[in-house]
Amino acid sequence: VSPKQAAQLQAAQGMVLQTLSVAQPPAVAQWLAGQHMPAQGQVVVQLKTRLVWQLGHDAGFTWQELSQEMLDLKETCCRDVLLVLNTLRFGHCRMKGLILLELHGSLCEKQKRKHLGGVTDQITMEEARAILATARTILQDDAAAQTELNLQTEEQQRIEALST
Repeated sequence: VSPKQAAQLQAAQGMVLQTLSVAQPPAVAQWLAGQHMPAQGQVVVQLKTRLVWQLGHDAGFTWQELSQEMLDLKETCCRDVLLVLNTLRFGHCRMKGLILLELHGSLCEKQKRKHLGGVTDQITMEEARAILATARTILQDDAAAQTELNLQTEEQQRIEALST
């Protein structure tokens, strides 16, 4: 690839990212499902990270409003971004801790929905507990993350109380 071709490719990726950065999560999810870009490419990782922050929090996409498909997508995006961070050997960085908190939230929401259907999933509960412990270790000195850590800890306790 020549420098000129690389610059053109980068410009095209930037246009895709700019267009999708204002799109609603379902449109981004649809694009990701049909995209032919590397799964660990910058554009794909940025879009997945954006979905992680939006799903469960933005108006119209709060935890209670998420479809099962969008909840599954959030979990997948969390796991994919964590895989990239691990592949790049970022260690216990703040980003990893925050993504782990989002993954924990996804697993708790899934567990709540399963409980409403009369099902308890011990494997999901154990994984959620371990994820929260890792996030707490990473973010223990991060004052800005303490509120979210406390909320996730309370959520974990509520889910565990439902399961007993």
